[in-house]
Amino acid sequence: MVLLISALFSILIGILVFLIVSPVADGANNAKNMFVNKTQTTLGDLFLFIDIEKIILLSISLILLVSLVLFIATRSFFLTLVIAVVLVFVPTLLLKLLKKRRKNTIIQQLPDFLLNVSSAMSVGMGLNQAIELTSNEEGGPIKQEFDLFLNELRLGVSYDESLDNLNQRVDSIEMELVVSAMKISREVGGNLSAVLKRLSTTLRTKIEMEGKIKTLTAQGRMQGIVMVCLPIFIGIVLCFMEDTAPYMIQIFTIWYGWLTLAFLFCMLGIGYFFIRKIVNIDV
Repeated sequence: MVLLISALFSILIGILVFLIVSPVADGANNAKNMFVNKTQTTLGDLFLFIDIEKIILLSISLILLVSLVLFIATRSFFLTLVIAVVLVFVPTLLLKLLKKRRKNTIIQQLPDFLLNVSSAMSVGMGLNQAIELTSNEEGGPIKQEFDLFLNELRLGVSYDESLDNLNQRVDSIEMELVVSAMKISREVGGNLSAVLKRLSTTLRTKIEMEGKIKTLTAQGRMQGIVMVCLPIFIGIVLCFMEDTAPYMIQIFTIWYGWLTLAFLFCMLGIGYFFIRKIVNIDV
């Protein structure tokens, strides 16, 4: 009787474990697939053809290595956990930074590109010929985007769909204006060369104004960075000072020290967020 009850209890525990672990495993697998697909799409937009599995393996190995070294050096589980969580988001932030830099490069190239296309069209070239000639002269990421646009047209993709794909890849207001101008000109007619020339002047003025605003708000952005980094720097210095080191180490080893750190980082994050909102002026 005891063996039968034990067997039934074991079966029940096994069923419960299966019912709990299986959805968790499926959810983790789905999250991994979504992350892999999204990262692969981002890398494709950046024209970086790298095996995503190798990137994930390298990131995990780096996180484990840094966490191990940090724990051996500090003997603080909380600090090691915080750094490990921060390192998890580093690859994603790096991809966003690369994508932002590439988009800014395209925006900076766009006025000259449109002006050259307009000049080429004014001497009798067609739109596709003018884009191909100008993209070969310009080079850089704008050449990659418009070469892909032309290749889609050669493969039979419709003109509007190719423009939509171009706009979606770059994802900027400037490129949206260019795509809208090209679509409207194709639908209703008109002198596309003159439209692109005026659009080039407008975008150049917009970029210059954004540069002036960025220069005028540089002090505010620097104040936000200093505000965030200064308390952290002072805390690190106090940890290595002989008189205060025993007291500062306690902030990483006792529970109310961890709460203090959590509150500190929350307040620093909120302050930096509002400073960025104040100095971020859209044109």
